[in-house]
Amino acid sequence: MDKTLERNTAIHEAGHVVALYHLGLSMIRATIVPSEEDDYWGLVIHPNYGGYEYRNKRQKAAIIRDLIVVCYAGPEAERLIAPQCDQAGWEHDEDNAWDFLREIPPRNCRHVGDVTFWSALDRLRRRARRLVLEHWSDVKRVAEALEAEKTLTGDQLWALLKEEQA
Repeated sequence: MDKTLERNTAIHEAGHVVALYHLGLSMIRATIVPSEEDDYWGLVIHPNYGGYEYRNKRQKAAIIRDLIVVCYAGPEAERLIAPQCDQAGWEHDEDNAWDFLREIPPRNCRHVGDVTFWSALDRLRRRARRLVLEHWSDVKRVAEALEAEKTLTGDQLWALLKEEQA
């Protein structure tokens, strides 16, 4: 992987990590080691909404909305450093966001992909961008650590982010 692609990938994955952290969600590991077999340049592994405890539909919906923000935080972080970058690697993030929102369709949504559905996704994308901007120094620190180590566990990432707040 060339240095520019590696840097963009590290920033992208760091966006996901920082969103997970600041939204209080779990993460298992992050890597910028590409996999041709699995078709990714980098990856953050975290529990799906089924991996969290919730007592009712409202709590489940809040977790799913946060996970959609996590989906968009990677592309939004990458867009900040490389506005003209190749967005082909963002397809998985968009697909995941769509799949999550299908679990909790917005009120007045008639079908997946209608204006109401798109508006809900757009609101969550803007929320992801605000989160990334607010925590940009965390994104850069995580990206630098990923570039140095290539793969970090969830515990290592939490410790790195928690250390700044101490």
